[in-house]
Amino acid sequence: MQCWCTPITTTPTPTLKPETSTSSPVTIKPTPTIPKVTTTKPTTSGSPTTTATPSTTAAPTTIAPTSIVSPSITPTAAPSTSNKFSADEIAAIVDAHNKLRSAVGITEMMSWSTAVEDFAISYAQQCVSGGALMAHNSNRYLADKTYVGENIFASTSSAVLSGVDAVSSWGSEKLYYNYTTNSCQSNKQCGHYTQIVWRSSLKVGCARVKCSNISYGNTILCDYSPGGNYVGQKPY
Repeated sequence: MQCWCTPITTTPTPTLKPETSTSSPVTIKPTPTIPKVTTTKPTTSGSPTTTATPSTTAAPTTIAPTSIVSPSITPTAAPSTSNKFSADEIAAIVDAHNKLRSAVGITEMMSWSTAVEDFAISYAQQCVSGGALMAHNSNRYLADKTYVGENIFASTSSAVLSGVDAVSSWGSEKLYYNYTTNSCQSNKQCGHYTQIVWRSSLKVGCARVKCSNISYGNTILCDYSPGGNYVGQKPY
């Protein structure tokens, strides 16, 4: 089984909400709390759903991110194994993101960031449990204070997960996003997708880990800089 997750943003005081999903590839979505950012504040959205295909962040009704909840389990010498993406896999992941962006007319393409990748790996290797899935990082700020968006894809399978499959799963949420109303279809997630097509999110970095302390521990986590999914704002 697998699942997915992603974040969204709010204005005034920053409050994040994560998303998660599970299934036979599933993704996760956590809920973060964000320190104040300049005027707006990012919120994370998405909770991984369990499905045969992985998914990540849940979509906000008005694309409002779900608030990130602090992890129920604190990291302690996390029982994890990491499998970094190869150069070919990275190129394929970036290409999958950019195809979704260009499909809606976005000309600003994403590129891989080793700094964002390291940030994602550093958190993912802690295997912080949010229940059956990995919890979203509740402190998603880079060293330069840039807010980071996040999508999570998880599975119970022992097979090595594909980064392209994770992106494809998140991208399938396009069906549930209404650009006119800037909202997700009732009882559906679209926050993972809106993070991918958030025009100003130009850097991506992903981690792939297996956590023995989490049911859906076979996880792909992608972070985005700067993060998107701000409440009340359209992605493009």
